[in-house]
Amino acid sequence: MNPMSKIGAVPSRPSLDNVFYRPSSAAPTANGAPRWLEWSGSGRILVVDDEEAVRIVVSRVVERLGFTAELASDGDEAISLYSNDPTRFVLALVDVRLPGVNGIDIAREFRHLRPELPIVLMSGYTRHETTSPHPVQNPIGFLQKPFTLETLATAVRIALEPQLRRESR
Repeated sequence: MNPMSKIGAVPSRPSLDNVFYRPSSAAPTANGAPRWLEWSGSGRILVVDDEEAVRIVVSRVVERLGFTAELASDGDEAISLYSNDPTRFVLALVDVRLPGVNGIDIAREFRHLRPELPIVLMSGYTRHETTSPHPVQNPIGFLQKPFTLETLATAVRIALEPQLRRESR
């Protein structure tokens, strides 16, 4: 089992105990590299998740794609990091369920400081369960945990390439 292929919690019972990984079904490229590595970018991405294993794996994927990852384990830390210089981030990957300030409120604060920031919300719950009672203005994407490395890489790419963003809707 590849320990970096599926990221997140089992959707029916999200918890810190349910983080697991599963191989992607995508065929590798001709040189043996995973397909999700065919695209790369640059800039700083803020990764916000209270699960250390998720933060680490997501940051590794982001870094393999050519970005720099900055990590926050809770809402207060995320808002503090972001508030220091909102323009240094090209994207925020934010878990919805966090202790203290939740991901929805973090996204709202980020948008207040910089409305054009692409934000991808992540959760072990469905998009409807997490965002319908508390909509965020124009979230760019939503990743339901568990997700594959390829799904994560695709979400980053769509969030950062406006043409792909329009086509994915």
